[in-house]
Amino acid sequence: MKADYIRLHTEENLTPKQIAARYDLHVSTVYGCLQEIADRAGVSRESLLITPRAKHLTHERRFDPVKPVDLTNFQQHAQATLDEFDSTLAVIAQHIQTAEIQQQCLIEEEEAWLS
Repeated sequence: MKADYIRLHTEENLTPKQIAARYDLHVSTVYGCLQEIADRAGVSRESLLITPRAKHLTHERRFDPVKPVDLTNFQQHAQATLDEFDSTLAVIAQHIQTAEIQQQCLIEEEEAWLS
């Protein structure tokens, strides 16, 4: 664990608690090992607990360039999606109408039985 602490902390961003869980140790054992590592390196234990931060990337470097969009193709796909949606709404409306007719039939049958 001592040999892997720096790698686990800096590369995998694991906390001492997560490192303790990985090695099935108590977190105080990890802090004790940290103190030993710090003493050998001549640094403070707190300096070993600092989470490294990646360099910030500029907006231009974070995103790939935007590819041109074929508007005709986009419009065709959008229209096809809208047509499919309209078709789905029509099927739902038909199911609702069928359910309402069935419900009305049941009400009429119930009234006929009661009279």
